Amino acid sequence: MRSTNNIIQGNTITNNNDGIFLRDSSDNNISGNIVDNNIGRGIELSNATNNTFSDNTLTYNIEGNYQLTRSCRNTVTRNIVTHSDYYGIKIASESSQNIITENRISYNGREGVYIIYSSNNNRIYHNIFLYNHFSAYDKSNNIWDNGYPSGGNYWSDYHGTDNDGDGIGDTPYYVRGASNQDRYPWIQVPGIPRAEIISPVEGFLYIKNNRIIPFFATIILGKIDIVVNASEPEGGIDRVEFYLYKDLQETLTKAPYVWTWERGSFLQHRYTIRVIAYDNDGESHEDEIFVWRFF
Repeated sequence: MRSTNNIIQGNTITNNNDGIFLRDSSDNNISGNIVDNNIGRGIELSNATNNTFSDNTLTYNIEGNYQLTRSCRNTVTRNIVTHSDYYGIKIASESSQNIITENRISYNGREGVYIIYSSNNNRIYHNIFLYNHFSAYDKSNNIWDNGYPSGGNYWSDYHGTDNDGDGIGDTPYYVRGASNQDRYPWIQVPGIPRAEIISPVEGFLYIKNNRIIPFFATIILGKIDIVVNASEPEGGIDRVEFYLYKDLQETLTKAPYVWTWERGSFLQHRYTIRVIAYDNDGESHEDEIFVWRFF
């Protein structure tokens, strides 16, 4: 409380209520710590300003990994923020002008980043959002990219295209909650694989593996090839798995990644086609499409 110009660095902080808690404090530097398995929050700020949090690993903190309450002009950068039961990073109660950048925010039980209660003018960009229950929620007015060509964030649930090959999605990523959007979402970043179902295309009628006409839903008559584009710029793809909902149908270890779906069921007509691409480091990315199949 009421602390300034301190350095908290290189510690392992585990099995407490909150791991690190700053109140009415400013100009502190918190870096290189492992903060895990605390029953409260990993790092919590209350009325704290101008602090820097960098290169920390926050994981399995039950009530959330980071929380900023009435806290402004803090920088949260290059942290690993993962596996909380609740939020990765929560910004609340008029917390403004914070910078959240270059963090890896993954596998949190609720939102990766959650912003509420008039917390405006925060900047959230160049982060990697992977498989949080929801990637983000923002009920305020904030900035989710760093302009073009610098770009915004990488979202594992973004399904846009990059037709001009500039590494930026052709359409924005819309953040749940209000009208915020990442205008320039990253299509891919080094070290993260990407899987995309390129056939069938959503909203078309297919007959015997031929795309016929646009349709109100994706309708398949007869057998069809499920075609996947899978890539990882650095380490390469280890395998691509094809599923009908949760049932594994095929595993391919070399391109082209094409599975021929020979038959549907007489009793079932609505299916979820799901594919997962794994790279050689065990990272994964998935894509899915809902289809109706007859015959």
